[in-house]
Amino acid sequence: MSKLNIDNQKISELSKMCSELRSIQSEIDELEKQVEIKKKAERRIATEVIPAMLSEAGVSELKLSDGSSVRLKTNYFSRIPKDRVDEAMNWLRENNFADLIRSELSFPFTKGQDVLAQSLEKFIKTNEKFRDLILNKKETVNPMQLKAFIKEQTQLGKDVPDDLFGIYVETTTEIKTPETK
Repeated sequence: MSKLNIDNQKISELSKMCSELRSIQSEIDELEKQVEIKKKAERRIATEVIPAMLSEAGVSELKLSDGSSVRLKTNYFSRIPKDRVDEAMNWLRENNFADLIRSELSFPFTKGQDVLAQSLEKFIKTNEKFRDLILNKKETVNPMQLKAFIKEQTQLGKDVPDDLFGIYVETTTEIKTPETK
């Protein structure tokens, strides 16, 4: 690194800018902490307090004096645990939901196997020369399709294993404000 010739005035300005930067960074950190606290409070009120109050009152929707409306909305979440993928796929197959499964098969070819790769493109899995290939199989379910499936099955009262599909159902508050013209 080369030595810079900076006069005292420039060093003083640089020092002030560094202090200002540190001050702004501290302010941002503090504001981010405050936002996190507010988000936790918002979540608690939206998913616990208001749903409990509406439930206690025996209503699921309410119009407020300012014209906005409040209603409960149920959200469905699901994620298949990585260590339970095979079980989840088997459950879907056994319960006639195999159409949700997306399968991807890949065959790793090494140097000198180009002819074999081309042959495989034309003729999959029935020829003896494919016997020694390593098959990498990956099965997935599209997350949005899984969410829709879980919602549908839950609303129909069907049993879907929570542990296989990481099901989480949340009731939250939705407030719609009247449109201003």
